[in-house]
Amino acid sequence: MKTIYLLSTIISLLIIGKVNAQGFDEQMLKTTVLIEKIENNKFINHGTGFIMYNYNNPSELIVVSCAHLFINKKVISVRVTPDPSFIQYLEKQNIKGVVIDNVFVVDNFVRFVVILDTNNFRKHPTLDIAAFKFSIPVISHEVDSIETYINFTQLAGIPKSMIKYRNEIKLGGESCFIGFPYGLGSTELVEPVVRLGSVAWLPKNLDFYLLDDFSYGGNSGSPIFQNSKLIGMVIGHQGITIKNILNQPDTSKLRFEVNDIDLNLGLAKCLYVDDIMKVVNEISN
Repeated sequence: MKTIYLLSTIISLLIIGKVNAQGFDEQMLKTTVLIEKIENNKFINHGTGFIMYNYNNPSELIVVSCAHLFINKKVISVRVTPDPSFIQYLEKQNIKGVVIDNVFVVDNFVRFVVILDTNNFRKHPTLDIAAFKFSIPVISHEVDSIETYINFTQLAGIPKSMIKYRNEIKLGGESCFIGFPYGLGSTELVEPVVRLGSVAWLPKNLDFYLLDDFSYGGNSGSPIFQNSKLIGMVIGHQGITIKNILNQPDTSKLRFEVNDIDLNLGLAKCLYVDDIMKVVNEISN
């Protein structure tokens, strides 16, 4: 039974809906990052984040994700795809790896190691939202006696013009979210998975809404866009627990167990950008 459930999960994950031009803009990929936890000196895929600005000082970037990813975490890694010009620069200099400030670069891996403290980390008092400040060092070198600057990455924050608040979201409206389900899209380059769904439920008296699409581990913190505008963030999935299911854990042995099984209903649980902005504004001040 566990095998059947796992197979159905994999099949539903691989059947990724076609994302049309109305709901998706490739610029959204530049706002999405991979969140990694660091355990025993190893970097482990942990979730998704996205880049916003300190809108009072747009030179300052802010990473937003789910607060539960940072429980008992004092240090976190943000992994991104390097800018091609930066890779070319390293190749010309015959440099295999480099460490600059808080940035570690090896091959196609660019990691920003961030210390989470009271100066640069905030979370919502009741909702699953967290944010931390994020900086990208600048490299300069001379070309024909002219100082030239090289970008680590093509990351970009989400401007205010790309934000859509709760009262603007349409029930049934097509939306897409971007992330790393089960770590998919994070093996070498950072190439997040884009999934298409629609707004399935907008309860008036609750602080979350549901999207008609499957969300999995690794999608926590995925930004959600509708008509190319940010409308919220995925924090998990709506599910049910079926109790007392008889299953055979090892088919080679005549032994059965009774377990509970959690089922993903194919409804992603999401928070509104209105509440995200409260945390962004707090850390900006």
